[in-house]
This record gives sequence, C-alpha cells and structure tokens, in this order.
Amino acid sequence: MVLGMDSEEILVRLSEELRLRAFSPKTVKAYTFHAVKFLRWLGRSSLPACPDDVRRYMLQLEGYDVNTLRQARFALEFLFRWVLEKKVKLDIPIPKRKQTLPKVLSKQVQTSVTYRSCWAIQGWRQLQYTLMLRRQSA
Repeated sequence: MVLGMDSEEILVRLSEELRLRAFSPKTVKAYTFHAVKFLRWLGRSSLPACPDDVRRYMLQLEGYDVNTLRQARFALEFLFRWVLEKKVKLDIPIPKRKQTLPKVLSKQVQTSVTYRSCWAIQGWRQLQYTLMLRRQSA
C-alpha cells in the first residue's frame, strides 16, 4: 500500500523534528522506518491513532530483537509527542537489554593473566632444562 498524503506529511514533519533536535542521520532513518511500518500497519492516517494502537502494534512485533523493540517504542513515542503533538503516556514497558560481558579485560585481569602466563612459560622452560639434563646423564 502506498502511503497517503497525510502519512507523507507526517513523515516529513518527523524527519524535520528529528533534524531540529540534532538526531544522528542513522536515528532519523531508523525512526522514519518504524513510523512507516506503524502507519502501514494502521492502514490509514495516524491522526486518529491512539496509545492502544501502539500497544497492539508492539504486540505484533513479538519475537523481534530487544534493541529493535526499544527503538520502535522510542520512535513511536517521539512521533506522538513531537509530530502529532499528543500528550499521551505510552503505557508500554521498555524491554531490558541483554547483559553482555565486556570485550576488554580489566587491568587486574590483564595483570593476572600475564603473571600466570609468565610462570607457566618459566615452568615449561624449567621442565625442558630438567629433561635435557636427565637425557645427557643417561
């Protein structure tokens, strides 16, 4: 379905509002993407849309990655607050992000690993030296 003129105006206004607030180009692109998906899902202009529409739309996104759900929620919240100028509270919980381990080791862990590695190498050299001495004496 091709977006109607009302929807096109909404998307232009969304882009303008995001740029006025100095959002990054990637954020503008992502928020516009989610707004387009929401407006297509509605099948009509979003002007009569209500928070219940957003709630049903978010339920339809079940199974998507947590970051995608968070981004869609914030994009639609921005759309309602700044573009449609509706003072509504979206009563949709924000999904928590998955906890991941840091990719960089702390100084303490680096020191510990380095220290253990040195001892392991030194132990290996000691073992080689001992075996070499036993071999020569045999």
